[in-house]
Amino acid sequence: MDKVVDEINKSGYRPNVLIRKSDFRYYQEEKINGIINQQQIEKNLQLIQKQNLAELTEKLLYISIKDDKQKQVANLQQFEKNCEKIGIHPFLACQILQDKCDILITVSKFFFDDQFLKFQKNWLQDKIIIYDQGHDLAGVCEEMAGVTLNNQDLKNILEILEGEQYKDQGKFLVPELKNLVDQIENQNLMDISQLKHCLTPSKRFKQVSDQNPKCSIITSCSLTPFYILQNSLGIENCEGSYMTDAKKQLFGGLVMNQYERSENIYNFSQKRIEEDKQNIMSNDLGRYIKNIIQYIPNGCIIAFSNKFILENMYQLWNRNRIITYSLEKQCQILGNKEVIYDYEIGKGLFSLKCNLCDQIMGKKIEQQFDDIEVQNDIKCQNCQRSNIKFQLECNKHKQQQICQQCASLEENVLENYKKKAKTEDGAILLTVCKSKNFYDQNFEGELLRGLFMVGLPYFQFNEVVQEKIEFNSFINNNSDWYKQQMYRQIYSTLGRVIRNKDDWGAIYLFDSRFSQNICDFPKFFRDTYKIYQTSGKLIDDTRQFFEGYGCKIQNRNKGIINNNLSQGSKNNSIPSDSDNIQIKLGQLIQNIAHQIKMMENQPYKVIFEVQDEKFVQVK
Repeated sequence: MDKVVDEINKSGYRPNVLIRKSDFRYYQEEKINGIINQQQIEKNLQLIQKQNLAELTEKLLYISIKDDKQKQVANLQQFEKNCEKIGIHPFLACQILQDKCDILITVSKFFFDDQFLKFQKNWLQDKIIIYDQGHDLAGVCEEMAGVTLNNQDLKNILEILEGEQYKDQGKFLVPELKNLVDQIENQNLMDISQLKHCLTPSKRFKQVSDQNPKCSIITSCSLTPFYILQNSLGIENCEGSYMTDAKKQLFGGLVMNQYERSENIYNFSQKRIEEDKQNIMSNDLGRYIKNIIQYIPNGCIIAFSNKFILENMYQLWNRNRIITYSLEKQCQILGNKEVIYDYEIGKGLFSLKCNLCDQIMGKKIEQQFDDIEVQNDIKCQNCQRSNIKFQLECNKHKQQQICQQCASLEENVLENYKKKAKTEDGAILLTVCKSKNFYDQNFEGELLRGLFMVGLPYFQFNEVVQEKIEFNSFINNNSDWYKQQMYRQIYSTLGRVIRNKDDWGAIYLFDSRFSQNICDFPKFFRDTYKIYQTSGKLIDDTRQFFEGYGCKIQNRNKGIINNNLSQGSKNNSIPSDSDNIQIKLGQLIQNIAHQIKMMENQPYKVIFEVQDEKFVQVK
C-alpha cells in the first residue's frame, strides 16, 4: 500500500488518498480489550465537530516536507502519526474521511467483512474497485464468510428445523445435520470447521457487487484460466493487455526432452516413474540447468513443485558433484552461482562430527541424508585440524549432511539470496512454489533474471482437499477443481519474473505435462514461449536473449568445458560421456589438490575409477 502512495507522490497528481488498515474486527477487539471506550469515542467526535472538515482532511491525509513546494500524500505510518497529533483514533478518522477521499487503499478483506456489509450499505455505489493480487480473491471471500459451529449450535438448529414452523422446509436438512452431530460426537471435535471446509465464494462476492460499484477491476498475472474465476466468483470477465512488451522482455522455454538423453522426456510425477529412472532424470536436469545459468546474470530461482523433489535433487546434485564446493568463495556453487538452499523447507543444516577427536560441529536439526560427500574444507574447533579423513571417507560412515551456504540458521534465506543476487556472479535459490520465501515475494530487476520451474505443483492431498473436490463437483459440476488450483499456482509462479514495465527475464518449464494446458496459460507467456527438444537450441536462444540486454556473460568454467559447450551449442548437441568424465575429473582434481597441500607432505594417492566410459568414484 505504501508503494502505491510513493508512485502517486512521484507524479503530479495529488488526490485525497486514505489508507485504511483498521477494519471493523480490529476496532471491535480494541473496544473489548479496553483500549477504546465510549468516553474516548465521544471525545474524538467532539474534536472532529469543532474542526473544519476540509482542514481536517488536509491535516490527516497530507504531509509537508521542507524544500518541497508540493505537498506529499501521507502513507499509512504518516497518517497514523497525523491522527495521533490531533488526538483522533485512526479508525474513527477513517469512518469520517472515507466519504471525502478520492482513493481508498485498504486490504481486500475490508469489503467482505460482515460489519462493513451491515453498516456501510450502498457505500460502494458508483465507485471503482481495484482488487490487487486478485488471484486470491476467492480465498479471501471464503475466509471472511467462514463460520465456526460447535455441536451445541447444530443441536439448536435441529430443534428449530424440527419445529412446526420449518417442518416442511427442513425435512431434507435434518437427516444431514443429525449425521454431522453424530460425526462430531464420535470424533470428539470441538467445532464443525474441522470437519467441513467448503463454501461457495460467489455468495460473499455477490454481496459486494450488489452495492452496484461502477466497475470492479481484478489485477494479477495469474488470473487465467478465467473460467476458474467465473466458477468461483460468479462473474463475467475479459482479459486485459499485459503491462510490458512480453515478446521483447520475456524469454519462455517449455523443455520437453532430457539433456543427455533427448529421446526421453521430463516427467516428475512421483507415481509414474521408478526411483532409479527418477534419479537419472534428476541428475540430467541438474546438468541442464548448470549449463543454462552460465549465460544468465544476477539472480536465478529453481522453484520445485514440492518439498520431496527439492530435497531429493539437492541430495543427488551434491552426491554427483553437480553442486560443488568453491574453496575460493567458501560456498556451494552451481555453475558459477552461489547456491542458497531454502532450509525453511528442507531443513538443510545438520550436525558434522570430527573423525579425529569426535567433536560435534554445527547444529543438529531433524533430518539425516546418507551417502553425502562433504567437500567443505572446515577445521575442527577442538583439535584445529582439517577433517581430511572425514571428507574422504564419509561415504563409509554415512555421516550427516552440513548446510554450507550460510553460517547459521538465524540468517534469513530471502535476505541472503537478495544480497548475493546483486553480485557479479549472482546466486541461485533452491525452493518450492509455495514457500514463504518465494510465494508472492517481489523479485524485481536483477533479483530474478532466470526462473526454472520443475514439476506440477499439485496440492498435498488430504481430507480438506478431498472435501473441496467433492463439494465443487456437486455444487458447480466442476470435476477439474483440483487441477485448476494447481494451474493457478503455476500462473502465480510465472508472475515472479516481470515486476514492472522495464523488467525482463527468462522462464524455463521442465516437465512435459506443462504442454497439456498451455492454451490456458497467461497471455504474456503464450505469446513468448517455445517448445524445445534439443539442448543446443535452448542454450543458443538463451545466450542471444541476454546478450540483447547487454549481458556479456563469460563462461567462468575453465578448460575443456568451455570448448565443449560452444561446440555443442553450434551443433545443437551436447558434450559426450567422455567429455563429461574429463569435466568431472578436472573439478575433482582442483578440490583434491587443495587437500593434498594440507596433508603435511604425507604420501597421497588418487585413483579415478571409470567403467564403460562412465565416471564411478574417486579413491
